[in-house]
Amino acid sequence: MGKKFKHSEIFPSNPMLLCICGSSGSGKTHLTFNMLTTPNLLDFNSLYIYTTTPEQSYYQFLKALEYLPKKDVQDIFQLYEENEEEEVEIKDIIDNYIKAKNPSFYPTDIKVFLTKNVNDLDLSNIDSNRKNLILFDDCVAKGRHHNFDEADDEYEDEVSDDYTEDSSITQEIDEFEDMVSGQGITFLSDNNEELLNRLQIILEAMKPGRQSHRQYNEVNCILKRLIEKGIIDKNDYKSVIKNIK
Repeated sequence: MGKKFKHSEIFPSNPMLLCICGSSGSGKTHLTFNMLTTPNLLDFNSLYIYTTTPEQSYYQFLKALEYLPKKDVQDIFQLYEENEEEEVEIKDIIDNYIKAKNPSFYPTDIKVFLTKNVNDLDLSNIDSNRKNLILFDDCVAKGRHHNFDEADDEYEDEVSDDYTEDSSITQEIDEFEDMVSGQGITFLSDNNEELLNRLQIILEAMKPGRQSHRQYNEVNCILKRLIEKGIIDKNDYKSVIKNIK
């Protein structure tokens, strides 16, 4: 029988299923990373990650849990975010940090398994004597839902050339969201003027060759908020993303 977990008191000590939901770019992966690297929050010593995007920086840094304490992994990731524009290889950052903190590369008690294929999951191969945490990211369903999608049958009955053009715009929005998905959490004002001013500031700062994923993510979030509020439409969205891609 598996060991009893010693999570923070906000979680049950028995095995649990936790679902983190949110729209694309809302910060689900960022929140998950912080939960997994916050000391004394989640108790585990085997971490199984099944994700369609194992190349994401968050998951690459989680592999460092095999050689560094959780707090150190948080610190090194913060260092990476602060110097993201320098384009240093993640592997080099992690290796250099481990060499400084753990020169003998002595492993911690945490094992991390990272895979892209959810079909590799075989519960019979998981050691029930360890404290196992299994993470699924975008493995269950593909597809997105937008507040601006056509919602009623009456509109669908009036299919025209405008509909074809509209679908193309929605596809471009999906592609842009795919590019920025999981690049950090963004907190937005609900004030229209502040949103527009912030958007203008970021766009002016996004000079060729100096654009960061964090900037792309914030632009995406602001544009989506402006669409939800009816300040801009999908054609406006298309115009902006074409200029910054």
